[in-house]
Amino acid sequence: MRVDMFSLKKDQTRGLERIDIEKMLDFVPLSVQWDNQLNIVLAPFCWDSCNVLLRGMSSDEDMQTIVSWFMDWFDPDDKKPSDESGLHGVVHFLSDPDISELSTAFEIDFGSAGTEAFTSLLGVISSLGVSEVSIGHSIGSR
Repeated sequence: MRVDMFSLKKDQTRGLERIDIEKMLDFVPLSVQWDNQLNIVLAPFCWDSCNVLLRGMSSDEDMQTIVSWFMDWFDPDDKKPSDESGLHGVVHFLSDPDISELSTAFEIDFGSAGTEAFTSLLGVISSLGVSEVSIGHSIGSR
């Protein structure tokens, strides 16, 4: 897991902090289709705490594909250079999945990654043959 900021005192790291967003945009959930095959239900969500629910994922091996996506965007070896704001454009966290017979749920902290991380995740999910993905805080029960 990455942190959002840290403090230094005499070149020593003193505190690791996570910044949590207290408010999110509010909108009526909407449904769209991605790549003519993946149904997406998009509800309000926080960039640092994005709930994802997949229906129709065929195997635990498919979750490994999502973990591989995460590792690419997490950049564990810190190879991505920082931008002009000092951000590295990386995701911070992927929870362990909650896998049931009908669905797989997990949470992502998109950190300082741009929207490309979000859209590339949708591309990965679509490539797995998932029938529907629900994103957001009102994704309902499984």
